[in-house]
Amino acid sequence: MCERAGRSVTMKTIDRDRLDEELNDDVALVELTQVDYRSGEALDMATITEKVHAAGALMLWDFAHSAGAVPLDVTAADVDFAAGCGYKYLNGGPGAPAFLYVRKSWQGKLRNPLPGWLGHARPFDFELTYEPAEGMQAFVTSSPSIVALRPSTERLTCGSARRWGTFGPRAWPDRPFHTTCRRTTARRL
Repeated sequence: MCERAGRSVTMKTIDRDRLDEELNDDVALVELTQVDYRSGEALDMATITEKVHAAGALMLWDFAHSAGAVPLDVTAADVDFAAGCGYKYLNGGPGAPAFLYVRKSWQGKLRNPLPGWLGHARPFDFELTYEPAEGMQAFVTSSPSIVALRPSTERLTCGSARRWGTFGPRAWPDRPFHTTCRRTTARRL
């Protein structure tokens, strides 16, 4: 990371309650978990992101305990980056794919540190050199497991979670999200 930055980089862990005290010109990136798995406390994503940006830093949100459980609007909160997993509240189970959000203004400027075959501009041309694809496709590292994608796909397409920018129960904020996603038809296997 230091080599890519072209300067010395210090990684520092702080108590999130001290964020205001720690924000200064030396901070380049802040990473926080949006929902604390121990207490269930949900941080105010928009307010914190605004503070971080005002200090001149970028914001990376961890949605591991948020996606599929609470509403998340990365566009309204002006989030730079977010990452999470599909095995928890997106119902993917062990081996489910993870996900990454990169705000459009950063796509094409950042380089994937783990470039993969499907992140190539022309993956089926089997070229000897690597050229990243445009947009988010450049961040695809490998072929996803289709079987592992199915439960997460179901979770994201039912209820009100129909697009990447918003997760969670927008239409029913007072009810658990799982009640909005019941299957009403039986399928033969």
